[in-house]
Amino acid sequence: MEHSRMQRLVEMLLNRNNVAEGRQRPLPTLDQGFLLMEVHILRGCCGQLADDDTELFLDDLRELEQAGLSVQQRLEVVQRLSRYFPSIVYGRQAHAWPLALR
Repeated sequence: MEHSRMQRLVEMLLNRNNVAEGRQRPLPTLDQGFLLMEVHILRGCCGQLADDDTELFLDDLRELEQAGLSVQQRLEVVQRLSRYFPSIVYGRQAHAWPLALR
């Protein structure tokens, strides 16, 4: 599956739970399971990263996996992944992005 599509699936999963009353709550169990499957697939992208970036990428994925995080906190992790790993998230090289997004 294309990496950017996986990223969109993660965002859709989080956004459907990003309603005012649910924003500060953890994900429902079923959605947590779907998120874990997508994170598992994203781990396969580590081979595209430099060694220094691999650990940072894995740290963000571990953070996404944490059941106690709220939907809002997880969306912030997804935004950080989008900024620092555009080649994984969008399928483009980081140098093709403006400096503000690196």
